[in-house]
Amino acid sequence: MAVGGVEVGTKGPDNRGSFIVLYERWRYSEISLSESSIFMIENNYPLTFATQTPFTHKNSEMKNTPFTEKHIALGAKMAPFAGYNMPISYTGINDEHAAVRKNAGVFDVSHMGEFILKGADALDLIQRVTSNDASKLIAGQAQYSCLPNAQGGIVDDLLVYCVEPHKVYMLVVNASNIEKDWNWIQQHNTANVEMHNISDKTCLLAIQGPAATKILQSLTSMDILN
Repeated sequence: MAVGGVEVGTKGPDNRGSFIVLYERWRYSEISLSESSIFMIENNYPLTFATQTPFTHKNSEMKNTPFTEKHIALGAKMAPFAGYNMPISYTGINDEHAAVRKNAGVFDVSHMGEFILKGADALDLIQRVTSNDASKLIAGQAQYSCLPNAQGGIVDDLLVYCVEPHKVYMLVVNASNIEKDWNWIQQHNTANVEMHNISDKTCLLAIQGPAATKILQSLTSMDILN
């Protein structure tokens, strides 16, 4: 799938989906969130913004996501999260939990890190630094994985997205570990795979819940319901 940038997702056997939608930040000026069909579709499939548990980032200077003003307009309680001014609660954890479990929720995860790996040896690099088998991925598929360290521990967990098999992949890493993860992967990049850290110019929405596929189907020509 592709909507304004890169859109990829995974589905379980019961068609419950978890999708992310990415937009390059410079493109966001072309998108009116209030007019987006993601939100207009609420009438048919109740959709809510969902929030996350806050923690204080070591850098006291907070950043905003392209959706910050929308969060504030919707009445979200804001707090520092991984260096960003993020929504922590709307109507409450119980309501938001129930909405995501029964219908769908939108998570603003624009604080996450995104790396693009390109080239003939991109897959080989991913296979060497992650614990899962990324060769199984076809275009548009995602895989949960981790970056093991030399002692058998874990540098970080991450998601591996296949944009073009064997040639182009996107890695989504935790916000607080962007620099550490980048350095670890670069350290093992002995074949000079083309690497791009697009974290600062990428915003990210995660749409999760049993109605996620139905909501997103109206936004893409690709069949994601079957």
